[in-house]
Parts: sequence; C-alpha cells; structure tokens
Amino acid sequence: MIVLSYDKTVTTHIPLQRGLEIVVAAWDMFGIHGWDNRTNREVVSDPIFSEGHVSSDGASTVLPEKIVPSLYEVCAWNAYASSTAEWNDSNPFKLEITDEIRSKVEAVRDAVVNDHVMKVLSEKTNDFQKRISEILSKQTIKVSELKSLAYIVPMSKNITRSQSMEEKLSLSSGTHLGRPGTKVTITATVLSVRYSREFSIWNHTAITDEGHVVSFFNKKEYGDGTRMRISANVKEHRSMYNRPDVAETRLNYVKILDCPA
Repeated sequence: MIVLSYDKTVTTHIPLQRGLEIVVAAWDMFGIHGWDNRTNREVVSDPIFSEGHVSSDGASTVLPEKIVPSLYEVCAWNAYASSTAEWNDSNPFKLEITDEIRSKVEAVRDAVVNDHVMKVLSEKTNDFQKRISEILSKQTIKVSELKSLAYIVPMSKNITRSQSMEEKLSLSSGTHLGRPGTKVTITATVLSVRYSREFSIWNHTAITDEGHVVSFFNKKEYGDGTRMRISANVKEHRSMYNRPDVAETRLNYVKILDCPA
C-alpha cells in the first residue's frame, strides 16, 4: 500500500477554491478507475483493494500493492503537499488540476448552493446541508474539513439527477401500466438507479415511451438515461416513493430484450 504521509497533528489551512479543486479531481480519478462503485461514505472514508492501475496524467502506473487509500486521505495528502510544496512526483495519487477540473468545480458549487437556497426557502434543509453551506461560505478551510466537503460531488450529481427526473416525471401519464399479473413489453428510459443492500441487486426506476412510470430489480446496473426494451410481469400498482402524486407500476420477472441507442 502507498502511504500518503503528512503531519495530522498540524492544523493546515488551504483556500476553499483549492479544496474544491482537489475534491473534484479526486472524484474524477476514483471514477476513472472504478473505485467509486460503492457507497459515498465508503469512498470517502475507506481504502479499497484494486487490481488496476492509477494515473493522474494519462500514463499508467502500477501500484506496488493492491490497496487504494480513501478519497479523503488522497485529498488531505494533496492539500497538505500543495500548501507546503512537499510534492512527491512519483506518487500516483498526485492530482492534476486542469481547466476542465476548474469548470467542474464551478458547476458543482453552483448546483449545491442554488439547491441549498431553495431548500432554505422551503424549510427542507438538513444539518449536513447546512454544514456544507457553512464551509462553502469560507475563504479558507481546514484540511480536516475536506472530509465533509468531499460529499459535495455526489450531492451535486444527486441534485442534477433529481432535476432531470422531475422534468421527465412532469411528462408522465399519471396512470398505471397494465393489470397486476399480466405480461407487458415496453420501451423505457431509466430515470434513476440505486443499489439495494437488502437484496444485493440494482433497483431501477424508468418511464415508458407512453409515459408510465415503472420500477424493477436487475442484477446489472443500467445508468440514468439508458433506453431499453423489456418484457416483464406487472407485479403491483402503487405510488412512487416520496411522490404520492405519481403512479408507479412495479414489475417483476424482467427480461432485457434490447438497449437501443
């Protein structure tokens, strides 16, 4: 395992902008190598075994051992190294801050800040969102605050996903599909997908070309926006979770016939 060593007894401060750039670049690195395919808490806090390669500049570097530090440790080391100029260029976890990363930072920050404003106005904000908002209001932050700030990337993705989903749900028919117990063949677009730890399977929510909202389990994950033709049985009619105004049809015995472009 590569050890990202820095003095954790010293309270180091860095500019907020630098912290955001480091966090976004770290999530990009973890996404490229598939190290983010777990819960956000696990990504941020836990190391992971990996058999692949790592690179921050396009050149492949073999890890001496198959353990990748947590995203927070990668962020903290980069923050400390950049503030003290103690760079180790041979370290494969050194992050490169590009113009693309800086553009992503602005998009991520805007999404989270605007969403927080709307939630404050509607009195729907929670303590963690308030904590992130407080950090974003600072000019400089402690390196230790990167552990909270690290969640801003998945938060922004969830916000964007929810906004897109709301737009598509506004086009739903408001009616259920078929009758329970009948077989249907449909073409649908995936709206969201979440991993069910209880059943060790992916739960998909989709909308058919006719505007019916459906949900189903599948062992394979099909990302947001994936179009697919499927056959299935209608299991039950119900309302969508947290959206009692949306009619949802639960499917089972699902078979993916095709994933057209």
